[in-house]
Amino acid sequence: MSFLNVLICAMHTLVKILLLSATLSPDRYHPLSSHQQWLYDLSKNHRNVQLEEIGRSFEGRPLLLMKICHTGKCGNKPVYWIDAGIHAREWIGPAVLAYFTEKLVSDKPKYKRLRGMYDWYVLTIVNPDGYQETWAGEKEWRKNRNNVSKRMCGEEYGTDLNRNFGYFWSDNRLSVTDPCSGNYHGDSAFSEPETRAIRDVLWKRKGDVKVFCSIHSKGEKIIIPWGHNNDVFDKSRKILKVLEHGRRAMGERGPHYTIGNVMQAFGTFVHGGSPNWAAGRLGARIPFVIEMVRGGGPRNPAEDQILSEAETFRRFTEAVAIKALDIT
Repeated sequence: MSFLNVLICAMHTLVKILLLSATLSPDRYHPLSSHQQWLYDLSKNHRNVQLEEIGRSFEGRPLLLMKICHTGKCGNKPVYWIDAGIHAREWIGPAVLAYFTEKLVSDKPKYKRLRGMYDWYVLTIVNPDGYQETWAGEKEWRKNRNNVSKRMCGEEYGTDLNRNFGYFWSDNRLSVTDPCSGNYHGDSAFSEPETRAIRDVLWKRKGDVKVFCSIHSKGEKIIIPWGHNNDVFDKSRKILKVLEHGRRAMGERGPHYTIGNVMQAFGTFVHGGSPNWAAGRLGARIPFVIEMVRGGGPRNPAEDQILSEAETFRRFTEAVAIKALDIT
């Protein structure tokens, strides 16, 4: 092979590497290293993207928050928060959020408009330790990797981060007080570095958070406060108008999604959930969880179904973002 051909092959290889690092293809799931490299690349390639390490996980991995602001400077617009991967085994959440984020930073006019409406705060993987474990060891790992109770619990240790937020955290049920339970709520509210990082970065914008969205899987549900009781959330009428607008924008998937509180969705109560805290302490106007993926099937759909889920989430989020501007 001539030197020229070797050079051409090397250039083609370099182009492939650059393309892979610049995007996360929606036709497959990606490991933690790829997600984090994508975040770094996106922040380098787009002037309106800031990447901030807001803390470190229990095992010391960076918690990387992407801030997408129209002028490159955040602080002048209401906050639209989206997170995923708080439960490590729910791979579809980071996948659909990465897809939407790629769209949001693009130069298409409608996304420039969306960027101008909000300071977008995007935390693609809340629980990097757990997510890494689902790739390297136990695929069904749910909690973080706080190993204080490992001697007692064996491979059932860790804290359910979505039971660790400090609003009506206290719950005497064995299902959350047992350190070996899948729903263990931790030693105290905000005992975990991952939840403290979210609290601390958002507390700086207290009163500015318009939308707080946490992506989970599965069951095609949109869940609003409250989680700890069956009381009617005082902003529920306004929230329902916005979420119904988003549901209609989903197209054929929309009618399958139900909207209600935790009791209506699951027939139980949940203390220490992040939307509860966002509503009760942070003052978020429109706090909710969206449970992606149809019930009855796997938590993470086949890779050829990722794009369908991602498009559903994209249409929903764009509609919610526009409608939410009417809510005071």
